[in-house]
Amino acid sequence: MGDITINQGTLGIETTPPMGIPSSTLTINSGATLGFYANNNIATPLNKVLVMNGGNWLNDNGDNYFSGPITLNGQNNTFQVGATLRLTGPIGGPGGLIKNGAGSLHLVAANSFAGNIVHNYG
Repeated sequence: MGDITINQGTLGIETTPPMGIPSSTLTINSGATLGFYANNNIATPLNKVLVMNGGNWLNDNGDNYFSGPITLNGQNNTFQVGATLRLTGPIGGPGGLIKNGAGSLHLVAANSFAGNIVHNYG
């Protein structure tokens, strides 16, 4: 797969499917959601260049891993975490993130994003 843009609704990714070309961009725009479900293979984490433009990341099931670089634009990049989400790639950009839900969000790399972190629950 090449570039993917989510403009509205939810794109769900279950288990550990290949996401195509790792250097291609996955963009989540405001009003759109990326859903992760049981992507629990640490040996082959999902990998794509991710850009969040005020979008939502839904992580409801399983111990999930994502290794691509992430750019946060805007302050309303929401991570709804009901399970465990490990972001092992660097996170940069002018934006911030909001963490909702009882699950664990792990920011593993050296991150340089300029915005705030709002931790609402969990």
